[in-house]
Amino acid sequence: MKNWVVFSILAGVTLLMRFHTLFPLTIDYDESTYAVIADHVLNGSALYKDVIDLKQPGIFILFGGIQLLFGKSILAIRLIAMLAVCSAAYFLYLFKRRRESEQLPSILSGVIFILMFNFYFGFSANAEIFFVWCVSLGLLIFQRANNPLLYLLSGLGFGTGFIIKQHVLFDLAAIGIFFFVVTLLDKQFKSKVLAMATMVVGFVLPTLLVHTYFVWNGNYDYFHFIFYEAPGNYSEARNWMSTAKFLFGGFLVYLPFIMLALLSVKSIFLSDFRNRFLLILLLCFDIIAVLITGAPHAHYYLQLALPISFAAGEIATLEWVKSLFSKKWVRLSFILASVTYGVFLGRFYHIRYIQKPNMAEQLYDTLKPIVNENTKLYTGDAPQVLYWLFDKKSPTPYVHSSILLKDKHLRTLEIDVVDELTRVYATHPDIIILSKKYRQPWFKEMVQKEYSVFETVGNFDLYRKEN
Repeated sequence: MKNWVVFSILAGVTLLMRFHTLFPLTIDYDESTYAVIADHVLNGSALYKDVIDLKQPGIFILFGGIQLLFGKSILAIRLIAMLAVCSAAYFLYLFKRRRESEQLPSILSGVIFILMFNFYFGFSANAEIFFVWCVSLGLLIFQRANNPLLYLLSGLGFGTGFIIKQHVLFDLAAIGIFFFVVTLLDKQFKSKVLAMATMVVGFVLPTLLVHTYFVWNGNYDYFHFIFYEAPGNYSEARNWMSTAKFLFGGFLVYLPFIMLALLSVKSIFLSDFRNRFLLILLLCFDIIAVLITGAPHAHYYLQLALPISFAAGEIATLEWVKSLFSKKWVRLSFILASVTYGVFLGRFYHIRYIQKPNMAEQLYDTLKPIVNENTKLYTGDAPQVLYWLFDKKSPTPYVHSSILLKDKHLRTLEIDVVDELTRVYATHPDIIILSKKYRQPWFKEMVQKEYSVFETVGNFDLYRKEN
């Protein structure tokens, strides 16, 4: 089967599984934060000074690039995310195909990779999609590297992923150990050390460029805090019980794919040593990345998609599986089960993403007739995508709606919330949006002294200053 046919198959599966993501205005708040901050930066705001978030600069560079090319388009953002998932699955296919004599397990790994992004915020254009794409590309080039240029390009792939999310460092650690062991086995120290040095240069280059940019624009101190200090503040001390609960929850969601991977262990361990050694290293380091970095957010599990889907695809090589699927009734049962699963999954998607009221859309429709170019808006704990939709600047640099509400974020970014919200109030917004359960009640009381509710949308009260 030709490569373009395989890519078409993976593209079809991606489109089928993610088509519904093209329509909602918002899926999660992180995605809209990237869009708002990128828009602010394109309009003159300084990243990490005028607009602040914990995410690395790469994701804002990416969203800024999308907006420069396609304008303000949710559809473009979701299509780029769809293309990233599809092409990463294809890179995985090519990676396995280089090692495997059979095509089916390689295609199956690509399909499973796509399916694994059906969970844990994998539908939104989040950082995990893009840094995993960088890792998959870096791995593919690394596998085929036979000259310094390719090693440099492989390093650039990992380095680009690193400035999107620092978790890539764990994947690079796995690659480094693999490279070192293979060098010992091959006894090609001189050429391999030179290759590794070239790869390191490629990895460092994107980070060096980012540092240079912030030194040049005079905002290095702000960048240094976010890049080096804030991640340490963000980490939470967790006891063994909370860690076990987090681990169990993720493995439960991915259980079908993990079971396929476990059933394929025998086949994997009968394959080429280097193949299984790299797989084990990636899996171990990615699990460490999920468990010990930051807070226990479920979307961290998306980093496991590459090694798990790589292993799970091997189920197609097992003789008992081939024998089982040679029976007509088994094939028919599998098709029936897949169609039934697809119908239920489609219904779930429709209820969750299409039928479910979208607060951002409802708030936008409510505000559209009364918001003009002079209106000052503060979205409070409502969807911050409203700034993007109305071409408004956030009155606080902390764009993500949760930052000024959660103690964890306040501690991480070292924010005096009373001082910051008082400053926001002093900008005299024309419209303020607060939920009925707003987590800073003292600020809500302050607002209610001079503002009154003129509309309620779902759980959100819209306040306007009394004349």
